[in-house]
Amino acid sequence: MASKSKYILLGLLFWAFCGNAQYGFQKVYNHHKIDTLSILTDIYVLNDSIYFSGGGRTGNSYGLRFAKVDEVTGELESLMRYDIEDHAQRAFFSRVDTDTNFRGNLVNLYRSYNLDFTKNGYRLIEYDLDGDIVFDSLYETWENDSISIFDGTYLLQNEEDSSYILLMKYIDYKENGTGNNLSGTLIIKTKYDGEILWRKTIDITIQDNLIGTGGNNIEKRPEGGYNLHYREVRNGAENLGNYWSKQHFAVLDDTGNVVSDKVFQDGVYCYTFSEAFFDEDTIYLQYYDSKLYNEGQNNAAYKAKPVLAKIGPDMEIIWKNELQDFWGNNPGLSGSMKRIRKVNDTSFVGARKHSNLISDSITASPLIYTLPVRLYNFTSNGDYNWIRDYYYYPIDSIKDPSYEINDIEIMPDGGFVLGGESRLKDSLNQGKPGQFAYLLRTNCIGF
Repeated sequence: MASKSKYILLGLLFWAFCGNAQYGFQKVYNHHKIDTLSILTDIYVLNDSIYFSGGGRTGNSYGLRFAKVDEVTGELESLMRYDIEDHAQRAFFSRVDTDTNFRGNLVNLYRSYNLDFTKNGYRLIEYDLDGDIVFDSLYETWENDSISIFDGTYLLQNEEDSSYILLMKYIDYKENGTGNNLSGTLIIKTKYDGEILWRKTIDITIQDNLIGTGGNNIEKRPEGGYNLHYREVRNGAENLGNYWSKQHFAVLDDTGNVVSDKVFQDGVYCYTFSEAFFDEDTIYLQYYDSKLYNEGQNNAAYKAKPVLAKIGPDMEIIWKNELQDFWGNNPGLSGSMKRIRKVNDTSFVGARKHSNLISDSITASPLIYTLPVRLYNFTSNGDYNWIRDYYYYPIDSIKDPSYEINDIEIMPDGGFVLGGESRLKDSLNQGKPGQFAYLLRTNCIGF
């Protein structure tokens, strides 16, 4: 009884610390035309005001969406729909962590092309907090028609000279005798008007199987230069040593030259869709542990389990926590902790779509599970302060939509706002509305 009273008291103290005047909401923006507001990719908080950017679909083309929401209720106060006729702006795959530039505006970067695949390149765009476009330009990066920018872009602002670092993945659609497409990482520094100052690429020597790199994120180093996180992936047969994935953590100088490049590989297929959180000389990263389950003649296949780890300066694992208690199929974008935020000197938060298995057996086919949003508050030692699960619909509503998280921000009152997308696969397969922006606000202990 004394123990129960202690936990009740601790809960009251936490609530008092957070402040009982905090607001909370959980919203799915699904009252527009079919998938007009399809996904939330980034949240921007200014004082108590909440904004988000993302993407939507109108007919066969895709456009940028930018919204301001009421900080108390989560209701939309305004929504910018930026569509270009006969053009695809793939803003819903942007990984940009937006912040205001020297003009007080937000900047975005994403893949963009005409629907006939002419003018295939990247779009650099600037808009103010009212959703008015200030700068917009499409850049065709390559003369070679077989090469184009692909999804998964990232942008970093340099405050000292109002320039941007653009991090992109490119695809070479030529076979080059391999029968596969090839990919690499492209890094560009531009002025705010898009003028290119320098351009660097990271490529892997082409061998006998699909191989490529993809940038996850880039950060400014306090002492100068940049920290770059990118992945390297190869397909092939396990017994030939040609199937693996690795994570690279490189240091670049101020002109983009590689000063050092360290490789992290836990297991053969060490894959991630998440960006690294650089904390001085250590790194926090959610990636996938792997277990071989099928060795084909030409390709290996792996079971995957999401893990969260702290990685030391020599790429050693300081601690590693499993985020799921069963092995699933290949690594998935939707189950990734895409962004981590630092709350204080010893506490961090991250969120992901969690697979909560409810089948009688892990060998059941098909597996049955619920898919809540899971928010983790963890320490630098790998312990959890708390973990919260959120269900927009009743917990036992297995066929209801899943909710995927792309971004998380800390509010001025210490609470959290996180968001991404709601997906209802059955509706999408039937051509019905089934993908909408999702936003959640909690207090400082996740309630």
